[in-house]
Amino acid sequence: MAPNLTAASRIPVIAWAASEPWQQVNASFRHHLDLHASRIGRLHRLALAIARALAVLDPIMAALCAATCPACDNNCCLRATVWFDFRDLLFLHLAQATIAPGQPMTAPGQKCRYLGPAGCRLPRHRRPFVCTWYLCPDQKIILEADPEMKMAAEQQLEFIKRTRQALEFSFIRLVWGSRSTPPLDGHRPDGLSST
Repeated sequence: MAPNLTAASRIPVIAWAASEPWQQVNASFRHHLDLHASRIGRLHRLALAIARALAVLDPIMAALCAATCPACDNNCCLRATVWFDFRDLLFLHLAQATIAPGQPMTAPGQKCRYLGPAGCRLPRHRRPFVCTWYLCPDQKIILEADPEMKMAAEQQLEFIKRTRQALEFSFIRLVWGSRSTPPLDGHRPDGLSST
């Protein structure tokens, strides 16, 4: 996930950090999915495939976290800038998962609001995907010592990454038609105004 950086400061800006934009982006997803409800079967199947892969990956990640996180003095939940991105929210809406009440943090440098005394309070399938795919150096060492676990984790992570990309592309094609990307400036790619 490439961070959204401001030109002047090069500090990551967390998308939809405030309550109102968070509510708006989620309302927009609901609107577009409701508007295209009769044509989102493929999107639902992709989201369910991601959910199944996350379920396979969860015990692996839980074991890695149990072995490393409690003794970690540089815990990523306390220092990393993490947020739900477009693909995360699209997946959550299509998987009909309960949407978190807000971004994990509203500004860089904050600890994750979902971090509890025993770890993350969100089930794995409801977390930003970066919280699953990021492996700290200690977790990588554990995986290197267990080739079978490493292969299983890598296969599931790669499948999820590819399927999230396909999900995003399919959603954009559904909403914007044959154009592969939406207009960024209020104008259609063919030069005609979209407003």
